[in-house]
This record gives sequence, C-alpha cells and structure tokens, in this order.
Amino acid sequence: MATRDEALSFKVSTEEKRAIREAADEADESISSFARRQILDGVSMSNAEVYDGRMPPLKDFMTARLTVDESADPVGKAEVYQRYVAFCDSVYPDHDIESQHKVSREIAAMPEVETGRAYLTLDEPNPSQTRCFKNLRLTTPGE
Repeated sequence: MATRDEALSFKVSTEEKRAIREAADEADESISSFARRQILDGVSMSNAEVYDGRMPPLKDFMTARLTVDESADPVGKAEVYQRYVAFCDSVYPDHDIESQHKVSREIAAMPEVETGRAYLTLDEPNPSQTRCFKNLRLTTPGE
C-alpha cells in the first residue's frame, strides 16, 4: 500500500468550501477524494493504489462515510458492509467489492474503534446480540 508522506494545503473562503462540499456530495465522494481527483485530473499516475485520481474504494468509503465517535450507538457489521457495497455500486461500479471480512478487519483497525456484540434491537420477542462496531458513526452525504 502506498504511503502518503507529503501534504498539500491551500486556503479557501467559506463560500468556496461550501461549493467544494456541494460538488463532492453531488459526486458522492469525500471532500479529500474529490479535491484530489480535481487536482490530479490530467496528471499521469503510475501508482496502482489510485483509481482515476481517487483513493482506493474501501479507504474512500472509510473517509467519506465513517466517523469515530465515542457517543455513537453500536452499529452492526452487516449494516456497515451493506453501506460499503451501496457506496461502491454508486461511486466505483467497475471495481471489485471487497469481502465483508476484509472490510470489517480494516474498519476494526481504525484508532478507537472497537468490535464486539451488542443488543441492537430490543423490541423483538427474543432479542439477540449482533456483531458490531463501537465508537463508530455511519454518515451520509451532506452531514
């Protein structure tokens, strides 16, 4: 996996940031992926880790749709995987979707994210514990 040890920064006004955020939401990408793709448009890339100037789909999903939040309710691993599959179908339709095991392993490796079992629905007659992530919040475009 390629490492990114160089950073590029620039200042934008509040209005410019709002416009970039809206354009990234329309493209269903994280702001960083969108900006990176726009900046690198037309630049030759030899790194196999980059897809059309964007980061790999799983990393893009983790950046765009997951937030570490200690106050978040536990979220089921199956739900996170379903959201990842939907994200890939809409943003990376030609990309092979990673296995649920790999997706869970990568997300569990995020700092402060924990895995375990929890009762996610107590309104069932016989609630059962579900494999889940703790300290993780799923976000949607525009949040």
